[in-house]
Amino acid sequence: MTLTCVNYFLKQFSILRLLELAEAMDYMAGRDIRTLRPAYTIIDTESIWGRLLAEKHGLSYVMSSADQVLNLFTIAEDRLDYFKALEPYETAIDRELKHLQRKGFPKKTLLSLLCPGNDVDIIAGIPEAQQKHLHTLNRERVFFMGCGGAAKAADWIILRQQENKHRRGSKP
Repeated sequence: MTLTCVNYFLKQFSILRLLELAEAMDYMAGRDIRTLRPAYTIIDTESIWGRLLAEKHGLSYVMSSADQVLNLFTIAEDRLDYFKALEPYETAIDRELKHLQRKGFPKKTLLSLLCPGNDVDIIAGIPEAQQKHLHTLNRERVFFMGCGGAAKAADWIILRQQENKHRRGSKP
């Protein structure tokens, strides 16, 4: 099963639509996800619904970032205006996140959805030398495309998934 998502631009009101999309995708694809149990999924870092869906169903995932890997440092430097523009929507966003939690989705904040933690595997589409705040990333969990291309990225994904299964106590 392949689910392809378009990289949605995060605009003030579209955050709410993306959160609603998580519930709609669960309704449309949830049965297939539970039946097929993909070995892993690749999710765009700005695909809020994809991450929520993967976590709800306990799927291993690798995040893909076309440019900078977002964390608190890159957000503070590059996207602070974006977060300030979201302030009027904060109550509605929180309400939708709580609604999703009642539907079995993981408890999240908007910041935790947009900034993957250091425990998430990420493929970055830029060379390592161009990543801002490189020192703040868990470099064992980030693969920089500038250093090997798609074939090496595929090998890296397989290795990461085997290591993740081992950490959880499953055989690789």
